[in-house]
Amino acid sequence: MLRQRDGLGFREAAAAVGKPIEGRRPASSTPRASQTPPLTPPSSVWQSRAEAVAVEAEGALWAPQGVRALAYLRGRGFADETIRDARLGYVPEDRRENPEAWGLAADHLPVWVPRGVAIPWRTCGAIWRLNVRRPTGSPKYCGPAGSGNGLYGADGIGHGLPAVLVEGELDALAVAQQAGDLVSAVATGSTCGGRRDQWVRLLCTAPVVLVAFDADDPGEQAADWWLAALPTAKRAVPEGDPAAMLEAGADVRVWVEGGLA
Repeated sequence: MLRQRDGLGFREAAAAVGKPIEGRRPASSTPRASQTPPLTPPSSVWQSRAEAVAVEAEGALWAPQGVRALAYLRGRGFADETIRDARLGYVPEDRRENPEAWGLAADHLPVWVPRGVAIPWRTCGAIWRLNVRRPTGSPKYCGPAGSGNGLYGADGIGHGLPAVLVEGELDALAVAQQAGDLVSAVATGSTCGGRRDQWVRLLCTAPVVLVAFDADDPGEQAADWWLAALPTAKRAVPEGDPAAMLEAGADVRVWVEGGLA
């Protein structure tokens, strides 16, 4: 899953889940974005299908069938304006779709679109991913096979503002809602996501990048990678994560201001 979703090599994916491979050296923690192949969004067929599902989900969120999902987002502290601007949606039931409809090979497994809150990754004029926050089960976040290794919110970089780099999309939305006039907020989608030349170069254009992954072991390892990759990066440890801070009523804006100071 990590190799497909985040574009990791075999050793990097194995190391990310704590499974060192016998006879192979562990994946280096040194930034190696430049050694990856050129980054492109998913195929046009995949994008067309993902866009159709995302638009349908967006409508469902504001319809009677999306009442509980909308209440969940509001309960997490998100304003309706934030939800609408992010074009969040709701997939009301699990789907298993023909892989060819997603531009995948005919012998590929059926494409699973799980039930839950849909979060589209629209960047650089393309849709790179359609992540779904599931109400139950593990993993909490999952999306259709074939997505690209994007950077959520990347279009907000490049306007002279500092950036806040987080793991989850809801974390990025929490920062944007509370401090969007101070910083641009972007998410990698996983602790190993986003490690590609295109996104590193883009983040290097920000005057400061607050690296705000969680304070657990995977988060610290991810933070170390980005601190080494970005010359203007500095660590900013959240109280749990920004989305949890918003839900708990903590002042996300004050936390951002403290990081910038």
